[in-house]
Amino acid sequence: MTKHSTPDGGPFYRDFTLPGRFWDRVELGPDGVHSVTGENLGPCWLWTGAQAKGGYPQVRFGGPKQSVHRVTFAAFVHTIERRDELDHLCRVRHCCRPEHLEIVAHKTNMERGAHAAKTHCKLGHPYDEENTRVYVHPVTGLEARHCLACEKIRNTGPVAKKREARTHCRYGHPLPPSVDEKPRRCPVCAAEKGRRMSMNYSPPSYCSVGHEMTPENMAVRERDGRYRYDCRTCERERTNRSRANRRSA
Repeated sequence: MTKHSTPDGGPFYRDFTLPGRFWDRVELGPDGVHSVTGENLGPCWLWTGAQAKGGYPQVRFGGPKQSVHRVTFAAFVHTIERRDELDHLCRVRHCCRPEHLEIVAHKTNMERGAHAAKTHCKLGHPYDEENTRVYVHPVTGLEARHCLACEKIRNTGPVAKKREARTHCRYGHPLPPSVDEKPRRCPVCAAEKGRRMSMNYSPPSYCSVGHEMTPENMAVRERDGRYRYDCRTCERERTNRSRANRRSA
């Protein structure tokens, strides 16, 4: 294996200049199978060097550590931004062959991941229709599955009973009684937090999602001397997603 050759000896995409010590840690593995289409992707390039805690390989070229699959993708295909996510189509985390990688959105990467294939939660409860609640994030639109059995344990277990037995917050303020099993919040701490947030606070130009905060799109609300500026577009999107969650429940 030379400095300018790939592990299977064939031409691939474009010329590149990865050092020879890099290829000393790459070996050919079994053929990878496309996790979506099922087609044969050819042999994997398996990294035999250092790996991170999650099983993803890492390498250092005179600077900070980098993910090996991102290095090979940038060298063979094109440069990638830091926010871009690469999905292993072969589902082999220590594979660094660019043909087995694809730039996808975070939502797509999560839907294809190992968690989406789980049929039971970490305590062994099944993810079926009766025991699963699907939650859609109001901003990102990502879907998450919640185990209702685990949720019941958290709400009625010893930790929940200990939390309900508290009479004061950690700063010594008395807590109000619980209403409809909702978490109790200290009104004194909440008012102090609102006062700190309202100091020297002017209306933003854009919301956290990127909608322009025009007078028509901005709702100004006041409570206990604290002003809050809400995006009406985000409120409509959250309302629509909440209604969709209730209909699917």
